Amino acid sequence: MTIYWILFVVPLMGVFSPVRFKGISNWIIWGLWACVVTGFIGLRYKVGGDWDNYLQYYERMDRDGAGFILTSGRSYGFAVINWIASELEWGILGVNVLCGGIFVSGLIYFCRQQPSPWLAWLIATPYLIYVVGMGYTRQSVAIGIIMYGLVFLSNKYIWGFIVSVLIAAIFHSSAIILLILL
Repeated sequence: MTIYWILFVVPLMGVFSPVRFKGISNWIIWGLWACVVTGFIGLRYKVGGDWDNYLQYYERMDRDGAGFILTSGRSYGFAVINWIASELEWGILGVNVLCGGIFVSGLIYFCRQQPSPWLAWLIATPYLIYVVGMGYTRQSVAIGIIMYGLVFLSNKYIWGFIVSVLIAAIFHSSAIILLILL
């Protein structure tokens, strides 16, 4: 029996809970939730449409070292994360945990800016977390960074948005198209 139902139940409790946490307790709850979801995303094994490609990519990085970053020809940000995981001997799961952490932090940042943060998270769960976060590693990192950018844009911090899009583009080049939102 799978325990992925937790990813629905906890936000659902947040939506309907009569208790609203403030201050440090709110940060602790979101921080613990970030760790749980990052664990679900990062510690999956042989899950996702690109699993074999990402595994081969990591193995090549592990074999060739930092020089592979410049010769990989695409997704330099993803290459750097693979290099870090390789240097720390964390394996492909380390890559997934690092990428999952970036994705989850961006999603939390975005959701916490909404009028009902737990509802925003609950809405994101079926597709954004299950499909994108667990199935498409590079794209999920780009989306996590874009989430920061969208909050910057809504707060009229244009340069923050532009920098976020450019950073997201080093993980997945398709992110650059979001500059049209300006």
